[in-house]
Order: sequence, then C-alpha cells, then structure tokens
Amino acid sequence: MKDLVNDQKVAHIPDLTNGRRAERKPEHYIKFGDFNSFRFGLHMHAREAITPTEKEVTASIPYRQGVVDFSNLFGARMYNNRTITYVFYCFDIAQTDVSLYQTTIENLLMRGFDQELHDSSEPQFHYACIDKKAQFSAMFHYRGKCKEVIVEDDYAFRRLRVQITFDLYPFKISNHPESMDLFDAFNFELDAFQDDLRFDFAFEANPGAEPEETRHKIVLYNAGKNVLSPTVTATLEPPLPGRPDLPMPMPAFLEKDGIEHRLISGSHQYPRLYLRPGMNEIYVRGWSRLGSVVTVAFDWKKEWI
Repeated sequence: MKDLVNDQKVAHIPDLTNGRRAERKPEHYIKFGDFNSFRFGLHMHAREAITPTEKEVTASIPYRQGVVDFSNLFGARMYNNRTITYVFYCFDIAQTDVSLYQTTIENLLMRGFDQELHDSSEPQFHYACIDKKAQFSAMFHYRGKCKEVIVEDDYAFRRLRVQITFDLYPFKISNHPESMDLFDAFNFELDAFQDDLRFDFAFEANPGAEPEETRHKIVLYNAGKNVLSPTVTATLEPPLPGRPDLPMPMPAFLEKDGIEHRLISGSHQYPRLYLRPGMNEIYVRGWSRLGSVVTVAFDWKKEWI
C-alpha cells in the first residue's frame, strides 16, 4: 500500500473536518499582542463565543409579587467576563517541531494581560482591553487574557489541533470613534445616523447690554449597549479680532442628569458625565456677551455584546 504520509502529494489530502486543503493559506486569523495565527499557518476551524452571563442584583420584598431587579440601576445591564474559544489546525508539521511550535505560541499568548484580541471576521471591533481614557470610568482598566492553550496531535492527517480560550471583557469595542461616521461599518439594525457631533453656539448680546443666561439643547444617541464617558473637546472663542477692549468670554457649562460640568478648553473627560444606551439630552449653558462663541464636540467608541 502506498504510504500517503511520506508521499509528496500529502499537502493535497483534503481536510475532511475543516473542508479546505492543507496547501491553502488561512482565510481568517486572530491577533493577540505579538501572536498572529496567520503567521503560524493556523487555519480557523471553529469559534465559540457565548453571551456573557448577567450580573443579576435582585431583592425579594415581603408582601410584594415577584422580585425587584436592580440590574439596570446605572442605565445598562451588567455582565461577567465572556469566554471565546477558537479551534485551529496546523497542517504538515514534523513531529520534531511540535514541541517548539507549542512552546512558542503558548508563551506568546500567555505573555500578559494588557492585550487586545482582533478577529479578522469582525474587522470593525476588538475585544479584551478598554482604553481607560474613553470608557465608563477612568478609575478602571479592564483587561483580557488568554486562559489556556491545548495542542493535540492528529498525525493521521499530519496536522495539529490547537484550541485557544480567552477570558475577556464582556463587550466588544468599536475600532472607530463615532465621529468618523463610516458607512461600510454601519449596522442598519443597531446603529443610528447622527448629522454631526460638533456644535457651535454663539452667546452674543448687543454692546453695553448685561450678560443674559442662554441654554442650548444637544441630543446624542449612544448606539452601544453600555454606559460610557465621552471625550468632550471644547473651544471658548476669545473676543473678536481687533477688539482688545472686549472682556474674555464668560464660562460655559454642560448640564446632564442634574449635574453641571464647567467646560474647559481642549479635550477632556468629565467625571460623572455619562451617555446611557439610547437618547441622551445635554444642555450647554452660557451667558450672552458680544464675541462669545463656544464650540463643543463629542466622541466615543460604542460597545456591543
């Protein structure tokens, strides 16, 4: 009988499990820190991403039907970490190279916590790591990690089965800020069109008139499923050019949920200024004075389950 294992045409033996031939390049890949499955010739066979379990906070009150559910107390449902498991095949690898191969990928994957998981099947999002400057709280830095790597020999087809499991932050995070307004990444079932996230307000008054308080309403839509803190970029225009006699603009404020935030020129995140999923009303308050112009721009990265 012909020895198929040592035959030169072994690379053309069909992979009956995965439905593709061994000589083909991987169609999909993942990147996690310095690890890139494409570089190691790993063909993705399966991906399991289970919805993370919810952190339920309930109370049973005597003489009241059912229970009171506080899980949505802060405006969004809370979840535990999620687990994503990948199964890859590596074809046509010599037995003498298996140990070194396994050692290399294990050490690259288990190197550290502060990594992002990128999946080529989801080019608009990434998992694992939250930029603490752009998310719900600047006090926390959530991180993902590789939980385990299982390598199994399958010499009947001269291949390795590599199973990689990640323990990740429950939400996947957009790679693009909302201000980019990309059409190709738009989801017609979940996203929302927003004309602009930059607003100009003129707080003007006649010369010699007393400053008068003025409020302008802004409506922002958070298409994500998590509460987050936007980055606010403000510009407080100086007096009109050629009019050094005019006083500097009076302070302006953001108001939301009964909390007031004094605007500061430049890009900042304001403590306790959050966008809940769905519609959010924010008011810009200032005083009318000749030459007073306030520009406010908002930006954030949405998070989906």
